[in-house]
Amino acid sequence: MTATDERKWSYMPIGIFADPDLSPRDLQVMGVICCSTNKHGICYRSQVKIARFLRIGRTTVVRAIQRLMKSGWLERRGGKRRDGGNCSFVYRVVNKDIPVPDQADLFEPDLEEEAQNLEEKRYKNGQSLSAQTDTYKNELLITIDDEDAAASRANEGRSDVPSQAQVQAAKRFKHYVNEVVTTLARLKPGLDVTRMADGTNPIMGWFAKGCDLEQDVKPALAIVLERARVVPNSLNYFTKAVFSAMSSRKELSEINPNYKSFGAHAAEKRARELAASRARCDAALDELNVEYAARGAL
Repeated sequence: MTATDERKWSYMPIGIFADPDLSPRDLQVMGVICCSTNKHGICYRSQVKIARFLRIGRTTVVRAIQRLMKSGWLERRGGKRRDGGNCSFVYRVVNKDIPVPDQADLFEPDLEEEAQNLEEKRYKNGQSLSAQTDTYKNELLITIDDEDAAASRANEGRSDVPSQAQVQAAKRFKHYVNEVVTTLARLKPGLDVTRMADGTNPIMGWFAKGCDLEQDVKPALAIVLERARVVPNSLNYFTKAVFSAMSSRKELSEINPNYKSFGAHAAEKRARELAASRARCDAALDELNVEYAARGAL
């Protein structure tokens, strides 16, 4: 696979999972938008296609987008062509976890003009306008080259060089995701995470919540898969168990600061203690054998 064939998508902002004003459906809509954005965070996804992908009504998508915009996680431009007709909106994911200067200039005028020109070309090619009043009912026809061209103009003159802390956080999250996927493949061969609903987005919620990989996530995955009657179709199937494991661990840690859950580190500690105990027992038995041998010689 070449670099041009790779799918471009952006991570959901970690802080969005802690926003109390958003519902799980809002997070699903945000996840679809993030899966459709390019490396600059620009998305041309139509509301109709988002609703079709999630198998929900378009009104639900509109309300979710409005809540995301109200909370400051999403910005929207467009919706009208020069001739007054309706067209698709242009979205931009706002990552409030990473402070970026000049947030008010996320959309440049030429980016909105580019979106309007594309909609006019579609209309001239024979596509009819939607009966809806606030959206243009069309498929995703914009190529990645078009997205990159528009986004490069929108971000011209900006330098978004990640800091060392951001790079390290991205590496930790990547390792976190890889460990979860590997654990699921080991516990349930044939379970394809990429084909699950929401993909790996729930893992980001576990990571942002502070769930420990060895003490919370892996034990919860093993227990849930062992008791599951059907094959899970989403990683959200494990979320409640993972959060419960984390809460139990923290409560026990408050009662006993020396408490360690049944994770890998705890298992290593127990193995070392068991080996030391066996060594002490063997040494005591050797001393007794020597003592009995000495008495027998007398």
